[in-house]
Amino acid sequence: MYGVRDQQRSKVYNWERTTLTDFHKAELTLAECDTLVHKALVWWFRNDAIREVRIKDGRGTRNATGSYYAINLPTWARGKHVVLHEVAHTIVYRTGGLKDGGHGPYFMRVFIELLGHFLKYDRAELTRSAKRAKVKVKPVKYLKRPVLSNRNYRPVMRRVK
Repeated sequence: MYGVRDQQRSKVYNWERTTLTDFHKAELTLAECDTLVHKALVWWFRNDAIREVRIKDGRGTRNATGSYYAINLPTWARGKHVVLHEVAHTIVYRTGGLKDGGHGPYFMRVFIELLGHFLKYDRAELTRSAKRAKVKVKPVKYLKRPVLSNRNYRPVMRRVK
C-alpha cells in the first residue's frame, strides 16, 4: 500500500540490533533459506499447499526485502533472524496488514510470533522489550491467521473485529 509512512522502521531496526542475538549472522545457504521460508509460511497459514515465494539471491542489491511473491536475500542477510523478518513482511502483504506501514504494529506481532516459534524466543519478553524501545506491537487477538474449523479440518480465516 503506497503512501503509508513507515513510522517505526528505524525503531524496529534498533530494537533488532539490541535485542536479538546474532541478528546479522549469515549462517544459511540460499536453499536453507528457501526451506525456512516454506516452513514458516506453512506454519503461519496452516496449509501445505501455500503459494510459494520466490527466493532471490540478492545480486545487484544491498537490501533484504520481502513482498507478496518474492524475498530478496543478499549474502549478508542469510541468517535466521533476517529471513524471518522478511517472511513477516510476506505474511503482512498476504494478510492485508499494510495499513500501518511496512514495520507497523501488525508486522511486529507477526515477527515476534515467528521468532517465538522458530527460534524459541520468549514472545512475552520480546513484546515487553519492544514496548520498552517504544516499538508498537499489536495484541495477539488481532492476528489474521487461519484456524482449523470443526468440520472437515479445513482452514478458515478468523474474522477480526
